[in-house]
Amino acid sequence: MLHWVMRTVVLLIVLAFACLAPAAEPREDFLRIDLPLALGYARVQERLEAVRALRPTVGLHLSGGSARAFAHLGVLRRLEEEGLYPDVVVTNSMGSVIGLLYAAGVPLDVIEELFQYIDFGELFTLKLPTGGGLADLRGMSALLQALVGEVDVAELPIPVVVVCEDLVSMRRVLVAEGPFGEVLRAAIAIPALFEPVELEGLTLIDGGITNLVPLEPFAGLNEAVISGTAFYNRDLEPKDPFTIFTMAVNIGKSRTAVQDLRRFQPLLIRTDVEEFSFMGWHQLALIQGRGYDSCAERIGELRAYLQRTGVPLPLPDPRGAAAERYRRRWRDIRGRLEAGQGLPLPEGYHALQLHPLVLRRYRGSNRLVQANFAAASYLYEKGYGGLRLGLLSDLGSRHGAFLDLDAAPGGVLALELENYLFFTLDGALLQDPSSYHLLRASLEPAVAGWLSGGPFLLGELLVPLQGGEPAMRTAGGLRARARGPGTRAGAQLGGFWASPSTAGLEAELYLRQSLGGPLYAFGRALLHACGQGMEAPGYNDFYRGILPSVPLASFAVFNAELILAPASLALPLWESVIFRRLEISAFGDMFWREAAGLSSDIAVSLGASLQGEAGLWGLIPLRAMLSVGYDLAKGRAFVSLNLGRLF
Repeated sequence: MLHWVMRTVVLLIVLAFACLAPAAEPREDFLRIDLPLALGYARVQERLEAVRALRPTVGLHLSGGSARAFAHLGVLRRLEEEGLYPDVVVTNSMGSVIGLLYAAGVPLDVIEELFQYIDFGELFTLKLPTGGGLADLRGMSALLQALVGEVDVAELPIPVVVVCEDLVSMRRVLVAEGPFGEVLRAAIAIPALFEPVELEGLTLIDGGITNLVPLEPFAGLNEAVISGTAFYNRDLEPKDPFTIFTMAVNIGKSRTAVQDLRRFQPLLIRTDVEEFSFMGWHQLALIQGRGYDSCAERIGELRAYLQRTGVPLPLPDPRGAAAERYRRRWRDIRGRLEAGQGLPLPEGYHALQLHPLVLRRYRGSNRLVQANFAAASYLYEKGYGGLRLGLLSDLGSRHGAFLDLDAAPGGVLALELENYLFFTLDGALLQDPSSYHLLRASLEPAVAGWLSGGPFLLGELLVPLQGGEPAMRTAGGLRARARGPGTRAGAQLGGFWASPSTAGLEAELYLRQSLGGPLYAFGRALLHACGQGMEAPGYNDFYRGILPSVPLASFAVFNAELILAPASLALPLWESVIFRRLEISAFGDMFWREAAGLSSDIAVSLGASLQGEAGLWGLIPLRAMLSVGYDLAKGRAFVSLNLGRLF
């Protein structure tokens, strides 16, 4: 009897779980994985039939190739000069970025300027691969939302087919419908680097992983097909594991590309960019020029090919009057970015990250707490705001936790509240706990296309939690920033108050000016005067020598730099990291004690600095500056290393 009861109970439990669990769908027949799936492809065929009723149709394929794919901008420029506008665009991988924007009606001059102006490091953020990717595309999503808006790929002026792969069914997917941003993210979802994109029940990744030039979508679709390619054809140097792996994967996708080229026989424009690194984001203008020249070399063959297939030139531009709308949007976006204003994120984004946390900054705040930490944090952002929650450590005795909140109502008023809890550990005992709170607020609307400015407020509070007096510092005033060709300038004037009884004024000016070619000059002046009480200079006052620790009623800091910054200089390492935006400078810093009293006590330091960024896959930057020099007043050498932005 007991045995029967136990069997009944077990059976009921199994039935209960069977009812709760979703029914498992049978996996598709493995022998069908060579058959492509289609999303909206029939609609593309219908649109082309309407054109075919009037004349033969012409299709254009834009291949992948990472940074090399920007050669397609030059190809499109030369085709437009010839009066050739495609009736359909088929694209994959990085070529989809160009193809989708072009099909949406964004004019070439805007696409060119956008990618030469945008800092690629702002578009991608490194994170832990909990969702399947090492990088987050939220910056690119914000940019696309601001430029293109909410639009379905099926409704673009030029029909477009994006070739992806589905991880689950292992079948190629021809995507011709879906939200613009999601389709673009799926097109460039390089495995392991970016997360796969879920779209209509499919788990999509970059189609360039299996074929660099997928021409199959053109079968029966067009009378004439033009294919622009950006193959990988580089020497195997250096022979490091990452390069070997990349080139090994390249064998299969290049072989299938050549098979498609032989099978479908398009008019091939093989752009002369194959010796460039796929990380060559700093060489986009040169890559684009190579694409233009490569197309120009084949323009005679192109004319003859189109004549044989009955395609008349010039063709009408199907994008209509959309160009001016996008030019206006781009001017607005650029104005916001130059004014230091962010773009709203269209969706909620979250990420787990390991990163440096810098509370010691040149030309910045954080006078009460100055240290460098390693941090692990959770980040969530949406619209103009977000939060970050995490743990930190100086990898020594000091540890803590933090919560950051930020918002930018209307994208103009910037608010940020940082909260930290610090402590040391003595075995298992928590020692010397303290909390630190930092509030920043600024309102800096664009006054003109080149000038922005407005009021700012800064407040800092350090509270010992086991006795001791709290420390407070507040500052506020006005600041302005200006940009021009080869010029960056700024000014700030404000007052400050620090506990227990220190108050005063602070003024700052800086200018970075091009001297021609890669040579720049930088100058900065800071005047700090206490109308009441005295204050010790801080690390952030940017005297790179050895600052005095005694309180002063006033002081001034002057910086002068001669900077060599070759824009084209970049050092790739193992096809995985690129060092770029390198600047070598000779500097002289002057620290003037009691400047308001016109004393003669002046300290000088001389030295050199190297700064730049290391970009993972050329996209995700870590900025750093190393300075070495000699303090003439102290008679001592010094070395400093700093992470983060300088401006």
